[in-house]
Amino acid sequence: MWFFEAMKPVVAPEDQAATVQFGAELQRLREMAGLSQRGLGKAVGISGQQVGAVERATRNPSRELAESADRVLGANGSLLALWPRARRTPHRWLEDYVELEAKAHSIRVFHCQIVPGLLQTADYAGQILRATWPPHTEAQIDAHVEARMRRQEIFERAVPPMVSVVLDEAALMRGAGDSAVMKQQVERLMLMAQRPFVSIQVLPMSAGPHAATEGSFIVLDLTQTESVVYVEPVGPGQLLTDVEIVGNSGRRFGSLQGQAMSPAESLVYLESLHGGGRDGP
Repeated sequence: MWFFEAMKPVVAPEDQAATVQFGAELQRLREMAGLSQRGLGKAVGISGQQVGAVERATRNPSRELAESADRVLGANGSLLALWPRARRTPHRWLEDYVELEAKAHSIRVFHCQIVPGLLQTADYAGQILRATWPPHTEAQIDAHVEARMRRQEIFERAVPPMVSVVLDEAALMRGAGDSAVMKQQVERLMLMAQRPFVSIQVLPMSAGPHAATEGSFIVLDLTQTESVVYVEPVGPGQLLTDVEIVGNSGRRFGSLQGQAMSPAESLVYLESLHGGGRDGP
C-alpha cells in the first residue's frame, strides 16, 4: 500500500495550497485528540516522522492515509474531504494518469467500449471525443487529440513499455465515423499488434460473461512491486492504489486474456475486418 507520493520538484500553487491545508487540519485534529505524531502514526500504520512530513506539507498523503486518519481522529469525513487529490478537477486526474503512464514499464489495458487511447488514430480519437458529454468545442477536441497522440510517443523509446491489451469485440463492432476512419483504425491495430512490445487480444462476444463485465480498467506497473489501477466511472477517472484492488485487477486481466483470442488469432481477426469489404467493423 502506498501511504505517500513523493513531492514533485514543481508543484502547481493550488496543489501546494491544498496539501498545506490538509497538513494543518491533520495537525489540528491530532492535537485535539491528544495524540502525538508518533501515536497517530502507530494508529494508522506509519511512523511519527512521516506524520510530521504530511503536517509540514513536504509529503503528499495518499487516500489510504486520509481515510485512516479520518477514521482514527473521528473527523466524520471532513479530513478525507480535504485530501488534495479529491479536490482536483477532472482534467487534473487525467494529467496524473498520463504522468504515471509515461513512467510505467508495463501497461495492461482492458476496454469494452472503444479502442484504447494508446492505440487510437487521430481521426478515430476525434470521432470518440465528439460523442462525449458535455460536448467539446472543436478547439478542445483538437487539443485533446494532440495530447492523445503525444502519449503514443512511448512506443518510440529505445526500450518501450510492455503493453498488453484485451479489447472487447464490441468495441470493433461499434463504428466511429465513416468506413475510412474505421479502416484506418483497424490498420493501426494490425501494425501495433506486430510490434514485439505490444500484445493485442480480442475478446469475442461469443465468450459470454467475463471477469470485467462491470467496465474497463488499466493496470500500470511502475516497478516490480508497485502498481496502480486506473478506472473511469461516470465523472473523473480514479487512480487506485489499494493492494487488494490492484492484485484483483491483475488477476482479472489474466482471466480476460484466457478467454480472449490469442494474439495470433486476434491479428487474423483484424485482417478479416480490414479486408472483409464491409462499411466498417
